[in-house]
Amino acid sequence: DPGLQAKLLRALQSGEIRRVGGTTVQKVNVRIISATNQNLAQLVREKRFREDLYYRLRVIHLVLPPLRERRADLPLFLEHAMRRVCERLGRPPARFSPAAAAALMAYPFPGNIRELENVVEQAVVLAEGDVIDVGDLPPDVVGAETAAAGPADRSGDGWLGLNDPGTFPTLEEVERRVLEAGLRAFDSKAELARHLGLSRATLYRKLARYGLA
Repeated sequence: DPGLQAKLLRALQSGEIRRVGGTTVQKVNVRIISATNQNLAQLVREKRFREDLYYRLRVIHLVLPPLRERRADLPLFLEHAMRRVCERLGRPPARFSPAAAAALMAYPFPGNIRELENVVEQAVVLAEGDVIDVGDLPPDVVGAETAAAGPADRSGDGWLGLNDPGTFPTLEEVERRVLEAGLRAFDSKAELARHLGLSRATLYRKLARYGLA
C-alpha cells in the first residue's frame, strides 16, 4: 500500500505518530524490527516499494536461510519442536524411527519453521506410542524422502541405511551421521559448509562437538 508506506516513512523520519482517531501528534522513541519473505530490492526496482523507505529500514540487514539450506540444523529444530509439542499435549517425549528421520531430513520444508512444527505435531498426535514412524508423517514428507532416494539402493553404513526396527537413533546421532556423510561426499569443509547453509565457524563447532574435526 503506497499510502501506508508513506505514513511509515514519515513516522520513521520524524519520530512522530498520530493515533487512529486522534487529533494530536505524539513523539515516540522506538526501535523497528521488520521481517519479510519478499525480495524488497526487486520490489524497489519494480517501483512497488519505496526506495527511501527501503533504505530507512535497511540499517542492520540479517538474512535467515530457509530450512532447505540448513540441513545440519534440522535435528535441533526437530528436537525443539518435539519437546514443545509433547509438553503442550501432556505426552511423554517421543522419538523418530530411522525411516521417519530419513524422510524428515530429505524434505525441503517449503513452509519453513511453521510447517516443521505442524508436521511434528501431527506426527505426535497420530503416533500410537513413543516412537514416530513413517506412517505418522504427512504423505508429502514421505514422498520427498522416496524421491530423494531414487531407484538406487541407499543401504550401507550411512544413517539412511539403518533398517533395524529396534535401532532408534537420537536426533544428535542423525546430525552426526549427516556430517560424517558430508565429509565423505565433499572435497572440502568449506564446500560442505556452503551446501549445508552454515558458516565455516558453525560447521567447525559441530564437527568438534562430535569428534569429527
